[in-house]
Amino acid sequence: MTVSISDPSLMKTGAYINGEWVNADQGGTLPVSNPATGEVVAEVANCGAAETRRAIEAAGAAQKSWRQRTVKERAAILRN
Repeated sequence: MTVSISDPSLMKTGAYINGEWVNADQGGTLPVSNPATGEVVAEVANCGAAETRRAIEAAGAAQKSWRQRTVKERAAILRN
């Protein structure tokens, strides 16, 4: 069984860090398999400690502005 997607731009294989999709610093990837068939459907970024630190720092910075939003504003953002 082959996985197909009508809009290939929806298939993201990088890590989402600080508002952008990035590859692993070392360029490594990990296979993602369909558990029903064992077929590899994608290769995703194999991120390490450095990427993890950047993601945590970016999340911490984003949380400061997020907590200043009202519940209604947060809900609207999440719905969109």
